[in-house]
Amino acid sequence: WLAVACAITTTLLGLGFGLLHKGTGFRAKGLLRLLAILPIITPPFVIGLGIILLFGRSGVATSLISDLFGIPPSRWIYGFSGLLLVQTLAFTPIAYLVLVGVLRGVSPSMEEAAHTLRAGRWRTFRTVTWPLMRAGLANAFLVGYIESLADFGNPLVLGGNFDVLSTDIFFAIVGSQND
Repeated sequence: WLAVACAITTTLLGLGFGLLHKGTGFRAKGLLRLLAILPIITPPFVIGLGIILLFGRSGVATSLISDLFGIPPSRWIYGFSGLLLVQTLAFTPIAYLVLVGVLRGVSPSMEEAAHTLRAGRWRTFRTVTWPLMRAGLANAFLVGYIESLADFGNPLVLGGNFDVLSTDIFFAIVGSQND
């Protein structure tokens, strides 16, 4: 379930950033591309460690929230919710890069033809752009799903009592070697 949830969130966020990159006059496109490449060159568990430093029981953000609002520190970051957050942050750039390529492949002449025939932006997206990018969305979904299944570092650091396939296999192999 973690892999499915991660694939859905990374695909949706990647699509949002891709549409922001392609469809608007967003001025910081270069910065967005740099921020998309940065998590790819760092190991995914670095993001997990950063999240622990921010939202762990004695993290900076947790202490600030506790001091300002009186909310007691908790261990919400360890388990499914923390893994989903960290894997989404780690794998959204990959979905973004896939979907930017897909959006570049959508022919602008098709969209212009729809606008010429008096279709609005939403109808053009729904009837022209969306059908042309469905295969790319499936690709981004599958990449997010496989990356989540293959992730070992984040579940090891943030998994808590939540078991995932990669750590179960690892501990089964390590446990059998000590017998």
